[in-house]
Amino acid sequence: MEIEPPAWWELTLVGGQTLEVWADAYRETEGWYEFNVLADAPESEQRQLEIAGRAPSNPLRVIVTVARIPHEIVESIRGAGGSKAAWLESPDGL
Repeated sequence: MEIEPPAWWELTLVGGQTLEVWADAYRETEGWYEFNVLADAPESEQRQLEIAGRAPSNPLRVIVTVARIPHEIVESIRGAGGSKAAWLESPDGL
């Protein structure tokens, strides 16, 4: 299975600022939004990463946490799929 490029996410913060995150997915965990990517990483490099999960059939394929943002500062999250350009060009912004 080939790994696709990560998706683009736009977070609007409580103060009105926006934050862009490139990740395959996010999940809510204990007061945080945790953004992750699926990656193939040599075992020697995995020690330098925050590993959130592993593929049982491939020791090189891991889920890496790329951002963790507290719930209390996030007003909303919008996902655009794989391309910021596609999100901006769509009629309803999604």
